[in-house]
Amino acid sequence: MYPTYIKYNYLSPLFESQRKKSKGFIIAGSAIAGLYAFGTIYALVMPLPEMSKNLEYKYFAPIFAAMIIPGLVLLCIGLVMSRKVNAALRYETILSGDKNGIVEIRELTGQTGKSQEEVLKELEKLFRKGYFQGCTLQFEGTPAIIINDAMVGETGAGFAEVRCPKCGGVTRIRAGSRGQCSYCHSPIADVQENVGPGPMADTQENVGPDPIADTQENVGQV
Repeated sequence: MYPTYIKYNYLSPLFESQRKKSKGFIIAGSAIAGLYAFGTIYALVMPLPEMSKNLEYKYFAPIFAAMIIPGLVLLCIGLVMSRKVNAALRYETILSGDKNGIVEIRELTGQTGKSQEEVLKELEKLFRKGYFQGCTLQFEGTPAIIINDAMVGETGAGFAEVRCPKCGGVTRIRAGSRGQCSYCHSPIADVQENVGPGPMADTQENVGPDPIADTQENVGQV
């Protein structure tokens, strides 16, 4: 039985949590700021006849105006988190399209339009916060992102074509990783089992000295 399909190849569960939080902060902040902004405006422009009935209501305008600030704070936090989430998604898209398991930072500069220093700084923050999984940010030598589950030797394993056990369709996914069938959306995986030494190797290792050779040695001694 195949494991449950994971939506992202290289983004961690923490990323998904942060993505939901950023949406929640933006929605809550917008709602709070909008509600109290409306209350402030309503208190200030209420028609005079209505004001005569509710003279104390005009004093709520400063309170409503002050309550806009927490909403704006939540909104700003959500927008900052959203920027990081969108950056991580952009890098995820680039990593998923890589063919050899090594993505150099200079490749990312051309696709993001940012300088190498900006890309490295942004990636360092995202990796430090735990947004990525299954890959490593390498600083030594040529700065690059090393995709762990795609690496076989120095050049990487690239992609593999996996046949879906349910519908028989063939889908191209990262070698050694898990994904989703392009046809029926069932979970698929490119799992390679480690093959140990063959049975002949074990037999040869377990075979003791040749009895004929021992006999010849003993005869010579006689």
